[in-house]
Amino acid sequence: HTGDIFPDPTLHDLNNPIGVQAKWVEDHLEDFKVMLDGKPLLFVLGNHDFLPADQFEQMLNAAGIKAISLQEKIVSYDDINFYGLPFVPYIDGSFNHELTAPDMAIRTDKMANAFNKTYVNVIAAHCPPAGCLDLSFQQKRRFGNSAMNTALDYKIDPGMLPGYFLCGHIHGSRGIMMRNGMLVSNAATSYQVIEVN
Repeated sequence: HTGDIFPDPTLHDLNNPIGVQAKWVEDHLEDFKVMLDGKPLLFVLGNHDFLPADQFEQMLNAAGIKAISLQEKIVSYDDINFYGLPFVPYIDGSFNHELTAPDMAIRTDKMANAFNKTYVNVIAAHCPPAGCLDLSFQQKRRFGNSAMNTALDYKIDPGMLPGYFLCGHIHGSRGIMMRNGMLVSNAATSYQVIEVN
């Protein structure tokens, strides 16, 4: 899952977004069990997710649901290496995981350094790369991550580039496209079934 897992707390209680989202998870544990049908949930959070990743992971695991946070680390599952990035470019300070351009560059540089040491098959990022399934038709602007483009195009050795980039964030731009030989899937508010080789 590539984020915006929980209900938007701005629609509920801004004074207690973590409590609102934790309560929602507790109320929906059986739904997660049915939806996952014994499969694990590998995830990153999104800008509407305020519940900490480790707390969400612990809640699901305690309920017998295998959950694995991918946030800023390489996770190997079923012989496939994943790396997760929950961050979005700064919008207005009211969302979680917003980063200024310099802070985003630090995070994507950290990712690129990790990729140059260990091959990663799949990037699971909340935000798409800039110019790639990132257009908000409502707001008539793009919300992609230009620091991600810099990392993909200039900082990761070409032989170490992942084959898959899974994202969300921009609800109106869901779809699949190719970017420099990498399959990009924006499954915001939907899902896509992709076979990873």
